[in-house]
Amino acid sequence: MKLRIGVYNVQWMRDLFEPDGSPKTSAQDGIRSQKIADIVKAMNCDFLGIVEGPDTLVNGSKTASSQLENWANHFIPGNSYKAIHGFPSPGQQELAAIYDASKFNVLFTPETKDGERFNEPFLMDTTNRMIKEQYKHYRPPLTRFEIGINLKGQTPQGILEAETKTNAMCSHKITVNHEEQITAEIISWLKKAYEAAG
Repeated sequence: MKLRIGVYNVQWMRDLFEPDGSPKTSAQDGIRSQKIADIVKAMNCDFLGIVEGPDTLVNGSKTASSQLENWANHFIPGNSYKAIHGFPSPGQQELAAIYDASKFNVLFTPETKDGERFNEPFLMDTTNRMIKEQYKHYRPPLTRFEIGINLKGQTPQGILEAETKTNAMCSHKITVNHEEQITAEIISWLKKAYEAAG
């Protein structure tokens, strides 16, 4: 089975939900959600990692998973998406994912074979002085993102830039600094790259 896997950093997605966890459907937030949904549909991923997803409350009354499923049901009707999230962030926003439940199921099992978990503090000697210091993983929010696409032979034009990194996985990129910059032109380039992928 072949699967399409992607990642989408949805900047401050938590702002697209009401305090009770239901998706905001009107005004600017509704328009922004529909634009994001259009991109998700164009990406057509079987598994899509969501960076900066909605919040999960410690008491479990509101989770990133349930909010993402409600959001997808409203803005992408007829989908077969389920959602999953990892450890709740000590701050705001979560790492989560939506996936096509008609193809497979995803479980969150973070323990290693030794019973360790990656969200706990760990000791490491990073200076080679034989002194171990305590570290903890931290994920700061991102303020912009790049969409990498493969369109070999395509001349860069408009918002489509050539990827200049020597070991890049993609031939082109589109830089987006805010959701308002997500336009029909971006959707068109994503569709063209998808169709070229075969």
